[in-house]
Amino acid sequence: MTKSRGLNRYVKKVSIPFLYSNPIGKFLLTEEVANIWTHFKDPYKNNELVKRAKDVLEDIKDPLRRYYISTIPQAKFYKGLLLQGYMISPMFLSNLEDLTIHSADVFLVSYPRSGTTWTEEVLSCIISDADPAYLSIDLHERVVHLEVGAPFRHESIVETLDSPRLLATHLPFQYCPKQLRNLKCKVILVLRNPKDQLVSYYHFHETAGFLGGKRHPWNKFFECYLQGHLVYGSWFDHTKTWWEEAKKHPDKILVITYEEMQTDLAKMVKIIGEFLGKPVKEETLPKIINHCSFSTMKRNKAVNRSEVPVKGLFDNQSKSFMRSGRIGDWMSHFSPGQVEIFDEIYEEKMAGTGLTLTFTAEETSRVMAEKGRVINQFVDCKPNAEEKENL
Repeated sequence: MTKSRGLNRYVKKVSIPFLYSNPIGKFLLTEEVANIWTHFKDPYKNNELVKRAKDVLEDIKDPLRRYYISTIPQAKFYKGLLLQGYMISPMFLSNLEDLTIHSADVFLVSYPRSGTTWTEEVLSCIISDADPAYLSIDLHERVVHLEVGAPFRHESIVETLDSPRLLATHLPFQYCPKQLRNLKCKVILVLRNPKDQLVSYYHFHETAGFLGGKRHPWNKFFECYLQGHLVYGSWFDHTKTWWEEAKKHPDKILVITYEEMQTDLAKMVKIIGEFLGKPVKEETLPKIINHCSFSTMKRNKAVNRSEVPVKGLFDNQSKSFMRSGRIGDWMSHFSPGQVEIFDEIYEEKMAGTGLTLTFTAEETSRVMAEKGRVINQFVDCKPNAEEKENL
């Protein structure tokens, strides 16, 4: 961790455009260039796993997909999955399948804008017993993202983290390292109702420089979302692949929802602690609840991305990284027609999964009061239409 913190201090005033566009920045810092002059090879040459989007864009016929991809700076494809371009190492991705996972590791899995940062902070509190010194370290150094990281030597940063390593990924199940797919460690899967997640992702595209920092037309973004054209692909596919694994392996994967945490954070903190084999002490619980409240998180510079290791990652002047956080924000964005379209597609794609999510604060409170949890990983699922045909 010391090495990565030193690097972060070094590049604190370096901008994303300098790193990825200026020849000097590319020569000095980017892993892509470092690999060329260290190993004397182009990381994309004869690489069937990782492709530059610009190299395959002409093969993409869907105009809506072409539009979206063209707005993501230096976008990449990993095994056909669209990823951002900045802070992604093609060499690291090429070796991702064989990454070593330790049994003590804790993985946080989520689709973007599902409560990832919030859950990362909760995990940090549980693992450290809410140690103030540990929590003062920048969050991106405490919880390292698997596929996104420093412009070079990301693999060494991941490998040298203190145990237990807290790691996070937005990758769908089938794109994760083999040992993670084999569930060598424990996994926390955090879900958020897709209507609110869509709205949050929409606003995030305007804030995040690595997603283009562009305000997309709402109707266009809505269609991109439903068709799975966004970075990290379809929410439906991502959620279903991980959910199916979670139902089969509840001892290895704990599923929680953003809405559950908003409604009863204390309860969810206890559940997470028990799952990780690190029960939260009664005297520590109030500290965690206070530290992880939305208002505190929004002010916390170690968490809110107001200070990041590279300039240009986030535009915190126009919008806050942590925006509103409320359940049901989708109701102020969706038109009645869009609600109808979304509900129809949601029912079609999620039929037979047994996954039940809540879409308003009132619904969440009612379900938790009646059943204790929104999520039931032991649900007895009925086959969908396609599965019935194959029986």
